[in-house]
Amino acid sequence: MRQECPQFCLDFTPLLPRWTPVAGSHRLPGAVFPMGFFTTWQLKSRNPETRRHAAEALGVPGRAANLGLLIGLLDDADAGVRATAAGSLGALGLPGAVAPLARVAADSTRPRDEDAVFVRIAAVGALGRLGPEAVAALSTAVRDRNPRIREAVVGALAAIGGPPVVPALVVTLRDDRLGVRQAAARALGAIGGAESERALTEALGHKDAATRVAAADALGQVPVGRHVDALAGALADRDKGVRESAVAALGRLGSPAAIEALIAAFEGSDRELRQAAAAALQAAAWVPADSRQRAIRAVLRNDVAAAEAEGAAAVAPLLVSLGAADPAVRRGAAEALGAIGDARAVGPLVSALGDQDELVRGAAVGALARIGPAAAVAVIAALGGKGAHVRAAASDVIAAVGESRVVQALLGALTVEDILGARRAVDGLQQLLEHAAARVPAADLERIAAQPDLLDTRSGRRGALMSGPVDGDEIRCEDLRRLAAQELARRTQP
Repeated sequence: MRQECPQFCLDFTPLLPRWTPVAGSHRLPGAVFPMGFFTTWQLKSRNPETRRHAAEALGVPGRAANLGLLIGLLDDADAGVRATAAGSLGALGLPGAVAPLARVAADSTRPRDEDAVFVRIAAVGALGRLGPEAVAALSTAVRDRNPRIREAVVGALAAIGGPPVVPALVVTLRDDRLGVRQAAARALGAIGGAESERALTEALGHKDAATRVAAADALGQVPVGRHVDALAGALADRDKGVRESAVAALGRLGSPAAIEALIAAFEGSDRELRQAAAAALQAAAWVPADSRQRAIRAVLRNDVAAAEAEGAAAVAPLLVSLGAADPAVRRGAAEALGAIGDARAVGPLVSALGDQDELVRGAAVGALARIGPAAAVAVIAALGGKGAHVRAAASDVIAAVGESRVVQALLGALTVEDILGARRAVDGLQQLLEHAAARVPAADLERIAAQPDLLDTRSGRRGALMSGPVDGDEIRCEDLRRLAAQELARRTQP
């Protein structure tokens, strides 16, 4: 007659220490039992925790003898036992586990039962451990009505990996739930390949910004392909997060095309995007291809000497750095721009005269002085600025260049060949006389006092020097003459 283990023995087993299967046996303190000795009794226990222990113990990789027992536990009354059995079937790693797990994963008869959903998710996860044999079952589950199941399916497909799972992941990339789409994008980015690249590039145009962010992040994991252009296009996305993700992705790629796209962003008008592109370029490992790129790398490294050595090619990146948050970077950029002496730097350097940092203002003054009279002419307008430090910096520039050189440059611009330039020169002379007439040499004041009015004669009108009222594009200099005469008269007073 067969003897059964009393129920108290079965219910006592959860209190025993956990054991590790070793070469066909369960090792417990003080004894070694053949495989299944305790497990068989545990499977009959009325205590769900005991049965869960048994289900877990049966999950020995490759142990075909345990397959039938675990399949039977998939119908256990307790959800925890069923979920544990599903996990152990995945641990077995046997093809025979695919069908029963697929049956559980597809069981949507109790959609509102949290325990049932929990078991289904466990079955999906177990399928992900069974390799390519489970792809077909998971590909069917990507259209499940429960988004939690679909998200678990994406995770399972990602765990399997490789080209066979890509078509199913492409389907989930179009899911109506954000979490599913994000998980699919991550998986496709990790797998890579042409089909993944196409799907992720298409997702960059999704109406949802978070999906576009996920697609950009994922494309940054795909090392080769044609998606750099798509990421470069995403730099103009209306969503800040998408733009930043595209910058980060391009930085991770680090290909010549990706670096060029980052450089374009660095030279663009969006300040936040410039900062993000600068950070990505600094972190990326890249070799400059030409003088422009060498200049940009030098600027990013705040290597003023190297930037100066590239000459005009360094002007654009230096102008970007002139707006950097770090005052030391701004100061270095101003000094380098002064050394290069390019006229494109004049306007930004004049603006830098109002910088909050005194050292930056000083560097801008020195740079403008090095550029010479052309820069000083632009500075004159700042003599009447609202800020005292701006007015003082502008005055310093003019003094460094020399008032006489400034006046001569302005008088030289009084020509009808450039009527707009002549008007600006008249305005500049007037502001100079209003704010710094005392520093203008007497000989220059006499030239200004004798300056005749001008007329644009390019349409066949009479001479450039006006000698009476005529119609045409005229420049009257009576205010200049008056201001110069007043300063000369002041100097002759006792």
